[in-house]
Amino acid sequence: MSTGNKQIFLTQSTTRWQRFKWSIRLLVFLFLLILTVIGLALWKWYSPDVPQLKGENEQFKAILHPDKHALMQETKINKDYLGFRNYINSIIANGGKPSGIKKNGKISYVTHADSIHSFACPVRAAFYVGWDLQSYFSLKNDISKVNMILPEMIFIDPAADTAIVNIDDRGLSLIKASHVKTVAHLSNYDTKANNFNGETVHHIFHDPVKRAKFIDEIIAIVKRNKFAGVNVDFEELKEESDEYFISFMKELSEKFHDSGLIVSMDVSPFNDDYNLKELSKYNDYMFLMAYDQYPEDGEPGPICTQKWIEAAVDDAIKKIPAEKMILCLATYGWDWPKGGIAKERTYEELLSIAADENATVDFDNDTYNLTYKYHDDEGREHT
Repeated sequence: MSTGNKQIFLTQSTTRWQRFKWSIRLLVFLFLLILTVIGLALWKWYSPDVPQLKGENEQFKAILHPDKHALMQETKINKDYLGFRNYINSIIANGGKPSGIKKNGKISYVTHADSIHSFACPVRAAFYVGWDLQSYFSLKNDISKVNMILPEMIFIDPAADTAIVNIDDRGLSLIKASHVKTVAHLSNYDTKANNFNGETVHHIFHDPVKRAKFIDEIIAIVKRNKFAGVNVDFEELKEESDEYFISFMKELSEKFHDSGLIVSMDVSPFNDDYNLKELSKYNDYMFLMAYDQYPEDGEPGPICTQKWIEAAVDDAIKKIPAEKMILCLATYGWDWPKGGIAKERTYEELLSIAADENATVDFDNDTYNLTYKYHDDEGREHT
């Protein structure tokens, strides 16, 4: 039929309409499928939040009342990885008290299970380093989950025994914009020699003039950046006694505390370089670095086994007031070439190597650490 310039075609067949309907349905299906794929990809890519340590948190509830949560369920994962479940069960069976687990003939775990309620987690701190790009992205994603940032930024010039500042501007800008309490990390690490320099701090400790000048430099840097205090990380010390180190921390804390600033320090467990009882008198917080159980120039071993951490805490808590002690967690690893010196690697590096080498990462249920082996291009075995 024709009407002027317009033409209308009629047909008695129903197949055209059916094809049209199924085409529309197919397009809608494909559209929904694409949305689902994109959604799953984004979900896999998204980095989950750091758990919030609150009473409403499910992980927290599972510790307080494990009989009511998945921790107690007989799933395959719980059978394979018991973790602390046996210990928690023993507390429940013993009326809320530890069942007397012994180490070296002495009973460990002297706290009551209900004391979990009394811990308010006053400090949730994170160290930041500018040389690791992943550290910046981690800081950006999770800075709202912590209430203290410790940026690695103050070092010692070994040639002049003076303080120098070295931190990336991008990280520093992010930290200042967050308004999270910031405590500057002071280290005797020599970036050129790639090791901790005990000689440098030895010179400062034993020279009253250098000591006073150095402390003034530190407090000036902290005040200039409007930070909350300083975190002292002096390692590999060359001292025959702890007298001078204690004197240094006493003088530093007096000046900082007069200005209302925080003083904290990092200490290694089972290390005679640190007189924990005396040093804790002059520090608001003591960060216990419970890691590097196995030396880099020795045989391969876990960063820190669970029982070793417990022993480190048991030992330190005898000398450090509980409200001052903060347990540090290792978020890195060591790569031991067979017969050689281990190289420190970030967690992301180690995951990438495992993926590239098709290595099987094993969770050791005795130590609660991850490990794997691979062979490099020269056929040398690495752990």
